[in-house]
Amino acid sequence: MRHSLPVLLTPLFLLVLPVTVRSCTFFKVTVAGHTMVGNNEDAWSIDPRIWFENGKNGEYGAVYLGQNNSTPQGGMNEAGLMFDGLKSPAKLFAGTPGKPPLRFDDLARRVLRTCATIREAER
Repeated sequence: MRHSLPVLLTPLFLLVLPVTVRSCTFFKVTVAGHTMVGNNEDAWSIDPRIWFENGKNGEYGAVYLGQNNSTPQGGMNEAGLMFDGLKSPAKLFAGTPGKPPLRFDDLARRVLRTCATIREAER
């Protein structure tokens, strides 16, 4: 009987798992100096959107992916710098003293408009 318990519980676990686990997948592969990235957005939204923003005054243009609320969940600029957001449990963040709060979508757009590399984005 002890050996049959895992056999009986495994199908039950697999039936419950898709309902309780909702996660996006992201991958990065680098071969011979070339990097490929990809991801999926595990959401039940019926209004996905892709939009382009032209670069102005020496800034980079970019493509964004998200929902119809215009909040980018991912994107890439013409220099090849990209980002994607993966959700994790909320964490309280008080911000940086002396600086105004910055929304994620504002930060993502600012980085893609002005940075060509990860090092520039870190600075």
